[in-house]
Amino acid sequence: MGTDVLHVLENVLPARFGGAPTDYQLVEQDGADQARLALRVSRRVPLASPEAVRDCFLRELRRFQGGTGALRSLRATDSLEVLHADPLVTRTGKVLPLHLLGPGLKAPEAT
Repeated sequence: MGTDVLHVLENVLPARFGGAPTDYQLVEQDGADQARLALRVSRRVPLASPEAVRDCFLRELRRFQGGTGALRSLRATDSLEVLHADPLVTRTGKVLPLHLLGPGLKAPEAT
């Protein structure tokens, strides 16, 4: 599923909503009951509808993955949130398309 997610983040979303591949990042954070996913869209990208980005992301993954359990779970639990916030940067200054926050770590909030 990783290569499909990368394709959507780096190609589909920038083509549909504008910006560059580094303007979209999927962040996974451990939650109390389950992992939460945040799709961060850079503030450089004009974002009229976070729901449209979320729907496009899930629709494109469904095209590649079909009705997998992971995708059904994302939709059913509403565990994918779209944030109009700059992607997280590593200590070395890189923007990774997929970012995992460890237990107890929190991402900066959208402004």
